[in-house]
Amino acid sequence: MPLPDAHVNQAAHQQALAQINQWTIDGRMAFSSADEKFSANLHWKHQSDAYQLTLNSFIGTQLMSLDVVPEQATLEYDDKTFTDRDAGVLIQQVTGWQLPVNNLPQWIKGQGDMHDQAQFDERGLLTQLVPQCIDCGQWQIRFSNYRPVGQTWLPHDIVLVAQGPHQQKIKLRINQWTIN
Repeated sequence: MPLPDAHVNQAAHQQALAQINQWTIDGRMAFSSADEKFSANLHWKHQSDAYQLTLNSFIGTQLMSLDVVPEQATLEYDDKTFTDRDAGVLIQQVTGWQLPVNNLPQWIKGQGDMHDQAQFDERGLLTQLVPQCIDCGQWQIRFSNYRPVGQTWLPHDIVLVAQGPHQQKIKLRINQWTIN
């Protein structure tokens, strides 16, 4: 689907994204680092300050399931259950993967922060983001394939690249966005 013909008001669009607190996505994820590569089907249900994230192999085997509520993350991985207060730390300790799950609920919508280095296209949609928050790591994020979901344009292809000592790349292809 083509991008909107009309210009999207950049500030109003970012404010609209900030108001989206309940959503579900289904799609695919590819992860690569110096030590590991994998692809998975992705299901993420986000409700304000809680979410569930599931990664399944292409044949349906569950690779990981993460349930997060305020102050607690529960990870099911390799037929074992683990808990911690910080979901990102938990995933890294158990799997070795650096997935920025604490920041992804904002980034996945194509939403930046006022302190981030952001680039927008001629239509006012975010195309590149270098987050500046303390716990953001050294991620650089590219957004593309925007499509309308209701009245809001959301990215369906996102590429996250971590620089520095833990170089890795995460590609997200969102097949279905649902805003609740």
